[in-house]
Amino acid sequence: MRLNRRTVSLIWLAFAAAASWGQDGQQAGDTNPPTTEASTAITQWGTLDLAYGDWAIRGNRHKFLQYSTPGHGFYIADMNLVFPLKANSPYASIDIAAPGLETSAVSGLMQFFHGQTQLWFNFSRNEFSDPGSGPVEPSTSKLTTVTVSQAITPEIGLFVKYHRDQKDYSFQAAKDPTATRTRTTTASLEGKALGGDAAVTYTDWRFVDMQGFQPESVQRRLTGRYGIQLTPAIGLEGSLGQTRIEQTGYQDSEIKSSSIGGDWDIGPDTNLRFNFSRDSFDLPNVANAYVQDRFNSSFNLTQYWQRWNFQFGYRHRENERVTADHTYVDVPKFDQLEAKATGRINKAIRLSARWTWNRATDPATMDTTDSRLLYWDQRVRAQAKIDANLGRLLGYATYNVNYTRNTDRQVDVTTGTVTFGGSFSVADNADAYFEFSNSQTKAKGLSDVGGLDLDSFYPSATTLALGGNWTVKPNWWLAASYTYLFTDNDNPLLLPDGNFRGRYLTASLTHQFGNGNEAALTVAPWQYRDRIYDNVGYDATMVMLSFRVRF
Repeated sequence: MRLNRRTVSLIWLAFAAAASWGQDGQQAGDTNPPTTEASTAITQWGTLDLAYGDWAIRGNRHKFLQYSTPGHGFYIADMNLVFPLKANSPYASIDIAAPGLETSAVSGLMQFFHGQTQLWFNFSRNEFSDPGSGPVEPSTSKLTTVTVSQAITPEIGLFVKYHRDQKDYSFQAAKDPTATRTRTTTASLEGKALGGDAAVTYTDWRFVDMQGFQPESVQRRLTGRYGIQLTPAIGLEGSLGQTRIEQTGYQDSEIKSSSIGGDWDIGPDTNLRFNFSRDSFDLPNVANAYVQDRFNSSFNLTQYWQRWNFQFGYRHRENERVTADHTYVDVPKFDQLEAKATGRINKAIRLSARWTWNRATDPATMDTTDSRLLYWDQRVRAQAKIDANLGRLLGYATYNVNYTRNTDRQVDVTTGTVTFGGSFSVADNADAYFEFSNSQTKAKGLSDVGGLDLDSFYPSATTLALGGNWTVKPNWWLAASYTYLFTDNDNPLLLPDGNFRGRYLTASLTHQFGNGNEAALTVAPWQYRDRIYDNVGYDATMVMLSFRVRF
């Protein structure tokens, strides 16, 4: 896991050279007298981040690279450019991150005609690995997003958005690799019309499986929306939509949607929001029971009282299901109640609490060998949070409870999570922060034929995070963070990552020179251990030196 001597020497040599460069630039800049000449230039600048990174890994390399591949060698960590520096002219801001590396991105914004025409774009590539111990090819994900907006009049605008998602995933044997392409094009015309706000949106969604495992799919959706303020206290909004689904080798499907909603200010401190919607499905390719119509209705009442905000909500959903030959119909119904309260106990302490209860009032009929329900018929979510501002200490504490129940199968699962943390101002030039979180899950249900209890398959986890920032001198900063996490599970099937422990330390030293340039040295030793399989864990040390130039 140790870095070689050549790498360490290069890092310290580059850090010393960067410091010398920054000091020389500062002295050279002092020889130029300040100017008081008026200028129409916009006060903006670009930045260039040059970096050298190295990482040494002992153990499972794929586990370390399961999310992304960090930069290595000499590379451009980030470059931001702003054009031009003249007022009342077209404007562009472009950001380039790690060009040419396994994980890279280019994003930007362009404006023309005093901002009436705007262009956003983002191109990113990410390379990572399936976290197994066997040989595997890298996986890649490529995203492309381009959005153009045009102001036609001061009250009417048009935007077009194109999004492409390319995924080429490789897995450990014996799972086959996948390669999919998803492309979405959206165009929308929005603005003021007939005394209200209106919008017409068209979306074309296309999916292609390069391996041929799934059929090629095309979805074309057209939606119209109109909203109007009838009175100062009452506003209404309605929408209509139609979606056409085409799949290679199958009949076309269709979905029709409609909704109407509103907002009513009953009083200066009371507001009522409501919505009714219907979705009608024509799915000829479904061979058995499917939803033909779905109805939703919701109400939400908000009440302000002194320093408190109270919200009460109710939601109702009905799914009309039919078989392929329409010989049988059932209508499962679901109700949901919501409550939320937020306010201050005093000037220093703020309290918020929320509660949600979802229940199947008329469960669906299971036409299977075992006719008992196959889904949860009750769900309860509750949260209480306290935020405190005690001068130098900013703290918080949260308790979450999630409860799910399948009455037919006599299964109950309860998860409780306790989280507390805060930040503390140690001195005028130093601060520290911490967070502790513990999640415990308990499950009740029948044991399987092997005698294993359901509770054995549910995880529990604990996480501790610590960190701090210290301004050593006016132009020297030191930052460090440490995260420790572990799980304590029965793991009866002895699955990888079922019981693990992780330690992650990251420390960085940053120096800013008199000319505004910066140099930073970052060191990050990380460790991951699987309590059952040694070949799943790893020890990794990452070292990076970066130098930021402002111009």
